[in-house]
Amino acid sequence: MKKLLVLTSVVAVFSAASASAKTEGRYVGVDLLRGNVSYAERYSDNSDRAAVETSDTQGEGVGLGVRLSHAYNSDGVFVAPGVFAEHNNVRADGVSTQRLQVNNRVGVKADIGYDMADNVAPYLTVGYAAVDYRTRNNDGVTGSKVKNGLTSSWFYGVGLKIDVNKSWAFNAEYQTQDFRAKTRTGGTDNYSGVFKSNFNEVKLGASYKF
Repeated sequence: MKKLLVLTSVVAVFSAASASAKTEGRYVGVDLLRGNVSYAERYSDNSDRAAVETSDTQGEGVGLGVRLSHAYNSDGVFVAPGVFAEHNNVRADGVSTQRLQVNNRVGVKADIGYDMADNVAPYLTVGYAAVDYRTRNNDGVTGSKVKNGLTSSWFYGVGLKIDVNKSWAFNAEYQTQDFRAKTRTGGTDNYSGVFKSNFNEVKLGASYKF
C-alpha cells in the first residue's frame, strides 16, 4: 500500500510539472551535431566549351552548436524565433585533391509548432544561415589551390521537443540547406569551378527555459 501511495505521488508530481510545460518563454540550448555534405563541381575549362557538372561527392562529420530562442504561444500553437551558432567540422574529399569543408554555420531561424500533448511538441523550422567553408581544387595546370569562403542561403527542416519538466527539454531536429562554394583556380585554360553543395544535419540537444 505504501509503495502504491509513493508511486501515485511521484506520478502526480511529474504530471503537474508536465501539464504546465507548454512551449513559451526564453530558451537556451546546446546540440550535438551530425552533418553530411555533398557537392557536384560545375566547371568550364575554356571560353568555347559549355560548363560541365561532375557527379556528387559526399562526406560527414560531427560538431557542437548553441542556440537561443523566445517562444510565443497561443492555444498550443507556438512561434519561436531565435539565433544559433555551430562548429560543424564536416568534410568531403573528392578526386584529384578536391575537398569541401564546412567549418561553421551561424544564422537566424523560426520554429513553428504545436503542443500536441503536455510534454510533446513537433515543429517545422525555417531560417537563413551563413556558411563558413574551405575548398580545395585542381585546375590540372597550376596544381591544387585552397580558398576560404563565406556564403549564405535559406534552410528548412523539422523537429521534436520533449519536455522533461517545466525547465528542461530534449530536442531532435533535422535541417537541409543548399549553397554554392567558390573555388580558387588558375592556369592558361581559363579553368573555373564552383561546388554546388547540399548540407544535411541532425541535431540532438537539450534546452533550458529561463
